[in-house]
Amino acid sequence: EYIYSQNPPFFFLLLTPFALMPLELSFKVWIILSVLSGLFSIHLLNKNFEDQYPRPTMLFAIAALVSAPGWICIN
Repeated sequence: EYIYSQNPPFFFLLLTPFALMPLELSFKVWIILSVLSGLFSIHLLNKNFEDQYPRPTMLFAIAALVSAPGWICIN
């Protein structure tokens, strides 16, 4: 039986620094980067749709941050 990785090759390069860090520090850095990338994604969505729907985009940002997957990611 062959074991192969289904991840793209660049994924290993992105995770290499995390393997060199202590486990707890690596986990904290991963969580911080995950939250920041989520906030950046929400910012891009708000920027694209802000002129059309100013209030719903803000509500979407709040809902995304307080959703169950958001809290599971942070905790």
